[in-house]
Amino acid sequence: SSFFTLCRIIITVVPFILFFLRHKSFCINNKIFIYNSWFSLSLLIINIININNYVITVSLLKLLVYYCGSSFMILSFSILDNLRNILAWFYALCLNLIILSLIIYIFAFEIGVLVEWGIPRPDLFRGVFIHPNQVGIILIPFFILFLYSQNKKSKLDIIHIFIISSILFLIIVSGARGGAAGLLISIIITLIISLVKKKYLRQIRQIIIKNKLFLAISLITLLVMSQSVIEIFNSFALKQSIYKTETIDARELFYLSRGWRILLSIENFIQHPLIGIGFGVPTSPEGFWRVVYDPIFNIPISAPVEKAFFFSGILEEFGLIGTISFFIFYIKWASIIIRNTHSIFTILLFFSLFTLSIFEFQFFSMGIYGFNWIWLGLITRLSYN
Repeated sequence: SSFFTLCRIIITVVPFILFFLRHKSFCINNKIFIYNSWFSLSLLIINIININNYVITVSLLKLLVYYCGSSFMILSFSILDNLRNILAWFYALCLNLIILSLIIYIFAFEIGVLVEWGIPRPDLFRGVFIHPNQVGIILIPFFILFLYSQNKKSKLDIIHIFIISSILFLIIVSGARGGAAGLLISIIITLIISLVKKKYLRQIRQIIIKNKLFLAISLITLLVMSQSVIEIFNSFALKQSIYKTETIDARELFYLSRGWRILLSIENFIQHPLIGIGFGVPTSPEGFWRVVYDPIFNIPISAPVEKAFFFSGILEEFGLIGTISFFIFYIKWASIIIRNTHSIFTILLFFSLFTLSIFEFQFFSMGIYGFNWIWLGLITRLSYN
């Protein structure tokens, strides 16, 4: 509703303003905050001069919410002295999400599946989450955290193994491939970085040596069940449970799943290559029917958008100028994390929070994905200490 949207904007903006006024000298000395400020300023200029943006107020308000929300997360964690309480809260939250989702899966499966147009989709299980796609996006950072925690222990911990196994199970039954693909991409990026930064390569070797028994058992299990594993992977990757065919073509699947949305985004980018169509602007004209208006002045203040791919989405909304500005900001941020962080798991977690948005384009959203900015704030804090 318009009232809820207005409240969300106020709740996001006001805490940052209060924090900045109280810790002004600290804020202006935080490099990542400064980089984010320059990036947001470039987007502000791009959107102001964009005469083709018919919902300019939506773009400006979404940009304001992004800037205030992301900056508050980055800055607020930097002044916390004891992060153990935050990690304990993460631990408890993860257990609740997993246990409740498993209870629903076992005892009330029908209320945990996605319902589209009044039709239940048993192949897309969401548990306590709002959508199956959110299962991987929310749980994968916890997955990495508990991998790190298990690696620090001298022997296998039953609770940790339960949590790690449960997260993998929920990702598979959710039917959402974006989270799994995002995790795989982040692993590849982390491995490439470890080839350059020898301290991380040494950590990988130590992890393999320390967990060689567990890795050996896992490998043997996969070999014994190789045929079943391959069938499960194919069904999951090609959405065979949805399209009910064993001979589905990967290109056809791509188009049906998200390819058509990507093509629309690319078409908009070709028409507006330099500065895009505007921050948070819907791809197709049908999206303008969902614009939310201010209840007092009837001004457009929000518009739900759905982009299928990060890179086509950012080019569509920001154009070449805004896209280059973002990657300058992100590379600067990543360089600080890589240089100052001492754990390979922190590197993996940092990049996963970006790659998890590749197939959903939620990185700049302070809605559901805003929760993952808490992780980014925590990682930034750890990189400085």
